[in-house]
Order: sequence, then structure tokens, then C-alpha cells
Amino acid sequence: AIAGTGVTRNAVFTPTAGVNSGTASISVSSGAYQDAAGNNGAAGTTPTLNLDTLAPTISSLALTSSTGGVASATDATVNNLNVGDTLSATVTFNDVITVNTTGGTPTLSLNVGGTAVQATYVSGSGSNALVFTATVASGHNDSNGVAIGVNALALNGGTLQDASGNSSSITSLAVADNGKYLVDTTRPTATVTSSTSALISGQTATITFTFSEDPSSTFVWDGSTGDISVSGGTLGAISGTGLTRTATFTPTANTASSNASITVTANSYQDVPGNNGSAGTSPAISIDTAAPSVAITSNVSAVKAGGTANITFTFSEDP
Repeated sequence: AIAGTGVTRNAVFTPTAGVNSGTASISVSSGAYQDAAGNNGAAGTTPTLNLDTLAPTISSLALTSSTGGVASATDATVNNLNVGDTLSATVTFNDVITVNTTGGTPTLSLNVGGTAVQATYVSGSGSNALVFTATVASGHNDSNGVAIGVNALALNGGTLQDASGNSSSITSLAVADNGKYLVDTTRPTATVTSSTSALISGQTATITFTFSEDPSSTFVWDGSTGDISVSGGTLGAISGTGLTRTATFTPTANTASSNASITVTANSYQDVPGNNGSAGTSPAISIDTAAPSVAITSNVSAVKAGGTANITFTFSEDP
């Protein structure tokens, strides 16, 4: 309603809500008012008022890039991320957005294997695409791919506005697991087993190395050097690929009662993202490769008619 008296009156104009681009004007009709003498008044119109009352909205959210990750050997578009690697996500709006971080920095919640990881706003103000980044930390693991939760964007005291000053809506749908971005910060393990627990002369054992994750070509042993330490014998070159590798163990000859062991050296192999592997040791393998011997002695050196001799048999091991 009009307020005031005399030559100046005023009123509050409220634009129509939800108008993306429009104009408004307020006019006084000719002859709609008179002065004290009864003269009809002339028309009057405001300058054009430009309207934008439509709040920006989120058009899409997506994981867009990573740094530091290792590309899959079978699919170069798949990124395997480890501790310290970074993951970037982009939030796209239907309008150009100005970001004000004076009161706080917006974040975007990423779902990494069921754990909420906050990606922080880093760039994009003055465009319709805002970029957020997160750094992978120890304990983050996601074998299905990183996702983005529902209503993942939080302002934290910051503001997102269009050129007219309309604050953006920050509601959004969830984004499903993205298999192009896998996270693995878990140290791989190695289990060492033997086909037998005891060996004698002429026998060998098959040693099996079973890994929790494929060490690929980082696990090596050529029969004398590499990622294994051997006691009590020798181990032939490793064969096999993937999670399981094997080699033949030959015990040291002429060893009378001892134990052998085969150990994978800690940190000598890695999984695809680069996590160092833990050590693995076989159960003790009992070895006895020394042939028993016998010494025969007599208590006399000559025996006459009617005499006897005591013969003693002394073995190197109890037969």
C-alpha cells in the first residue's frame, strides 16, 4: 500500500518469484490524480526494473579426475588410489555461481567405502562448475568405486550466489559408485605353505605363496636373489602369476636333524596402488638328509676255540 503525504509517497514492490529473466515497471495512469486546482495529473513510469528471482540449482555432480593414482593394467581409465592421492569432483549448476568463502568453505561429501570423506572447494567461482578435492588417507578403502551421497554439498558458512544475488539451492541426488576411482590403502599379505612338514635325503617340497592382492611383477625370486630369504636349503625360481606363486625347496644335503624356513621379506612387494606388502613365513620344515652310519667293534681282536667276542654296533642315529 501507498504510504506518505504531500508531494512524496512510497510503496514496497515485491517481484514475482521464480522468474529467471524478466522486467517490471510501475506506472501512474494519466488523469488518475489531480492537483488542488482540479487539474488532471500526467502519467508517470519507473525506469525498467530487471528481474531475476530464480535461485540457481545443481544440474549434476560427478567425480572428474584424480592425481597420484595408478592406472589399472587392464583398463587405463580405472584409477587405483592410495594414501596421499587426490580425488576431484565437479558440481555443475544451471547458472554462473560466485563463491564467497569469508564465512566458511563449502565441502562435498564423498562416500568412500561407506566412510564420509569431505572434499573441499578449490576453484570455479565465476563459472557454473565448482571443483572440490579430497586427499586419500590411511584406512580409506573402496573396491566398488567412490560415490557421492544425497544432498552432499554443505556451505559451512560460505555462500553460493548468482549474479543477481540469489542464493543457490544445494539439494542434489546421490551419485552411484564410480568404478573408475578405486581406493586401496590396505597392506597386502603373503601366506607361505609347504606341501610337506618333513624332508629326508632325495625329497623336495613345493612351497606355495598366496597373496591377499596380486603383487604383479613386484614379487621376484630367481632361485638365488629377490624378495625371499631361505634357510636349510635352496629354493628354485618362482613360477605362476596372480595371487598364487610356487617354487621347489630342496633341503641341504648331509644335514642331521634341523629345520628349514622360507620367508617373504616385508616391504619387498606391492599391490597395484603401491601399498608395501607384509612379511610371510612358512611353518618350520623338519629336515634330516644325513644317512645314518654304524660302527662295529669287538672287545677282542682274536678268538680261540671255545672263546667268544662281544660285538658292539654303534649307530649315528637310533635305528
